[in-house]
Amino acid sequence: RRACREYEEVPREERLGPGGLDPVEVFPTLPEGMQEAYHSGDPQKLRDFVASLSMEDARHHMKRMVDSGLWVPAPGEDPGAALRNDEGAD
Repeated sequence: RRACREYEEVPREERLGPGGLDPVEVFPTLPEGMQEAYHSGDPQKLRDFVASLSMEDARHHMKRMVDSGLWVPAPGEDPGAALRNDEGAD
């Protein structure tokens, strides 16, 4: 949590992710389980949590994580689908 406080000290304009969202504003709006998985630093925990979501919710939350710079997907990757391991599913 210390990293979050340090992040808040950075001017907002410098914090904005590639989609123009502020990670300090996005993070608290994520489901609690997603926040805990992210803070754990274990990508598998995040995958497991995202897999428990509907595809619509997974894409919504992961898009916000990407747009705020909290998650960097592989080029061409659909973050919601990739983390759910639903290859080719829509």
